[in-house]
Amino acid sequence: MYERILVPLDGSEEAERVLPHIIALAQKFESSVYLVRATAARSQVHAESRTPHAPEVGLDIAQRRLDSEAAAAQRYLSDVVGRLSAEGIQAHADVADGPPPAAILEQAGEHDCSLIAMTTHGRGGVGRLVYGSVADAVLQRSTIPVLLVRLA
Repeated sequence: MYERILVPLDGSEEAERVLPHIIALAQKFESSVYLVRATAARSQVHAESRTPHAPEVGLDIAQRRLDSEAAAAQRYLSDVVGRLSAEGIQAHADVADGPPPAAILEQAGEHDCSLIAMTTHGRGGVGRLVYGSVADAVLQRSTIPVLLVRLA
């Protein structure tokens, strides 16, 4: 039923609360799990790095920040892959560039996933309008099922 499950993680304990659910599903359905973590878009970092007096210095600093963020994200995801592998689950990890909702949906399509599973704070109404919601954006745009684990 769920051959490939995409699990977006942001490095937080809250996001990892979806993992027990994923372990149970992946073991039951013999699913492969694809982990993804979105990092700042290169275009965003380059735009933020522009300084009026020394643009090349700002760009170099921004590039190093971007590379450092991507390396930290890959180390984190590799650790989670190891934990899933210890449970007998075939897991893969990708660091994606760009805004989280777009990166998540792009990765789901790229890996032909049959389910996206993630946590949500479950804010509604004004809370969602003020803070935005990655989970809500994914839920609204996804063409495949989305499993949301609400944080209490």
